[in-house]
Amino acid sequence: MVEATATEIFQTLVRAFPVCTSSDEFYYFPQLPPNPHWCQWDDFSPSTIQDLTHKISQWKEELTRQKKEADSLDLAIDISILHRLISTLQEELTQVRLHESQPT
Repeated sequence: MVEATATEIFQTLVRAFPVCTSSDEFYYFPQLPPNPHWCQWDDFSPSTIQDLTHKISQWKEELTRQKKEADSLDLAIDISILHRLISTLQEELTQVRLHESQPT
């Protein structure tokens, strides 16, 4: 279950932010292998940010539920790390909002 949630999170981020997720320059994005068929720039449009922050809220609720059901400490730690990663990203996109003054 956690693997499916993580896969959904990472695929969503790679589709919306291919540059940020393939660069170590943006610490609040997970570092993921670049898409070999890359053909677009990051989408920091207000609608994408709004949609993503809504999804992040849903993922955080799902991860909280999964952590309560975790049957091992290792799994609980993995869930906590993933939860922290998307929480940091949500904070950067909604509060810090560097993309509004320094777009990629």
